Amino acid sequence: MLKKIFLIFILTLGFLLIAPTFSACNYDGEGNIASAIDNCLSDSDIVASNGTFSVENQFKTKINTWTRAIAGILALLAVGSIVYGGLLMTLSAGEDEKIKKGKDVVKWSIIGFLWVITAGWLISLVVNFIFGVAS
Repeated sequence: MLKKIFLIFILTLGFLLIAPTFSACNYDGEGNIASAIDNCLSDSDIVASNGTFSVENQFKTKINTWTRAIAGILALLAVGSIVYGGLLMTLSAGEDEKIKKGKDVVKWSIIGFLWVITAGWLISLVVNFIFGVAS
């Protein structure tokens, strides 16, 4: 049951993060393309001027923002798991089986927390490198 709730939470969060990036615009093939792009992509990374298109680094900002948001949520889950493992050990009443389970939960939560921090740092580094080279 807990796995289903977690999966629904992650899918909902993913939808909420990704859905605003898609715009509801239509171009029917008639009219001025510049005005259609200007109306459709008013908050986007694409800038149209003098018949040329350029991409601003808002995309880099979006990727870094998403990475920080997802890493923050995963870090909160890791801290919650550490607390859960601590509670398991505290409430074990001396049972070796529950103490071992609590220690395993804490150990894997700390490892997961470190992976989240490392992955967020690496993604940020790669994105900044790619956009640094592309500029």
